[in-house]
Amino acid sequence: MSLWRLADAPVVQPRAATATEGWFAFHRAFSALMQFVAPTARRTHARTRDEAMRLVVGGRVPHPFSPYIEGFGADSVARSFQRHPQPLSPLSGAHRGSFEDWAWLILRTTAKARAQPLIDAWRRENPPAQGRTRRNLTADARRGISNKLEATTLFDVLHQLRLRGHYGDADLFEVGPADDFEAREFVEDLLLLTDASMAVVEAVARNYAGRDAYRRALSTFLRGHHGRNLPPQGSPIRRRLGCLPRGG
Repeated sequence: MSLWRLADAPVVQPRAATATEGWFAFHRAFSALMQFVAPTARRTHARTRDEAMRLVVGGRVPHPFSPYIEGFGADSVARSFQRHPQPLSPLSGAHRGSFEDWAWLILRTTAKARAQPLIDAWRRENPPAQGRTRRNLTADARRGISNKLEATTLFDVLHQLRLRGHYGDADLFEVGPADDFEAREFVEDLLLLTDASMAVVEAVARNYAGRDAYRRALSTFLRGHHGRNLPPQGSPIRRRLGCLPRGG
C-alpha cells in the first residue's frame, strides 16, 4: 500500500523510490503465490524473477503479459506475441494498436540490460587490440550470450527498474522527467504496470489455492488486520480482487 500512498502525495515524488516500491509490491504478491507452488523454497528477488519468467514461458499468464523474447540485440526472437512486432522509434506516440511494437521495444531494451554483465565479462576475458579502448562483440560471442540469457518478460521490466533505482543511476528517475507533469505521468504508468502485474499473480494464486482457500483469504484480507487496515472502497487492490472469479 505504500506505493499507492507515494503516488497520491501532493508533490513530485522520488521516482527511484517509486520504481523500487513497484517491484517490491510484485515480489510480495509473488511470494504469496510461491506458498502454493513451492512452500519450502526461499523467497528471494532472483527466485521471484525466475519463477515469473517460467509462468510466462509456460503459457500460464494471459495477454498482455504473455509476450516474451529470447536472446538479445540482433539475435532477439519474439515469442507469444499476437502479431509480429514492427520496428518503433522511442519518440513515437502510443496508440491502441501499437502494444506489440512497444512490448518488443521495451523487452529488447530490458534484455540488453540483463545481458550487459555477460557482455562485460566477455570483454574482460577478451581485451582489445593495442590502441583500442574496447573490443566489439563477435557474432559468435553474441550468440553465446543470447543462448545463456533466459527469456525476458514484462515482469523483468519491473525488476530492472528496481535494480536501476537501487544500485544503478537513480538520477535517471530524479532528474530525467522534463517537468512535474512528466514525472506524475511516469508514476501513474508504473502504478498501472504494477497493478496489472499483481492482478495476474493474484489470479494464478487463486487457481492454485482453490475456491474455498481463496474465499477465506479474500475475506480475511478485506476485513483487515484487527479491522484497522481495510483498503478503502475504490482502491486498486479492491478493484483487482473484485475482478477475480469467486467460484469454480
